[in-house]
Amino acid sequence: MALPLWAATGLLAPIVVVLPLHSLLQALSGDGGGAVAAEAARSLDGWVFTVVYTGFGVQALALGGLSALYVRDRWGHLLRGRLAGLPASSPTAPARRATAVAAAGAALLPMAAYLLWAAGATAGLSPYQAERNDGTFRLLAGLDGLSAAAAAAGVLLLAFHTGRAGRTRLRTAVALAWAASAVLATRGGWTLLTGTFNEGVVDPSQQPTALMTLVYAVEVLVGVLVLTAGAHLFAERSAGR
Repeated sequence: MALPLWAATGLLAPIVVVLPLHSLLQALSGDGGGAVAAEAARSLDGWVFTVVYTGFGVQALALGGLSALYVRDRWGHLLRGRLAGLPASSPTAPARRATAVAAAGAALLPMAAYLLWAAGATAGLSPYQAERNDGTFRLLAGLDGLSAAAAAAGVLLLAFHTGRAGRTRLRTAVALAWAASAVLATRGGWTLLTGTFNEGVVDPSQQPTALMTLVYAVEVLVGVLVLTAGAHLFAERSAGR
């Protein structure tokens, strides 16, 4: 169950975060939400976006609540305590630390790129995406940039849990690494997949640039590395019990 729960977190969590902010932005700006919403309005009735994405939001909240109860019942005993309670050395500790450092280092690229795009920069974007650099796009870019930072912080906390970091609750660090890595891997993977299928079909100006493709690929890499480090940690922790 862990893998589909992780993937669902990555696909649905951004909707829960961005949809209310998008609605607020639309209400304040009065421009229909920018280029993305304007393009959707040309092909869909106005109510479709609201109904569909509100439905996704309800689905996310319902599945999130049920998943939290499931995780508590099945793996709750592995999530108790603080990071200081984890063993200082273990068979997988060196590999987990190396994986954590690699993931955190790789996360710097998507973090920097997305935060720059969220601030309004268009360098590295395709001409089509640069024109759509509106409030909605910046919200999504900001979410991806913060997810990269959160994934790096979460996996480093789980790998290096000495000193003040040891006071952090284990479930807090796990939730941070879980949600952030899922967002990175699924959003990056989905964008790579759609870009591959659209190659040669859509206008060349809509194709992602080399930098965008690299950022998406690194997102997936970071997400998988964080997931791998967490899986080894909890497999070892479960076996120890």
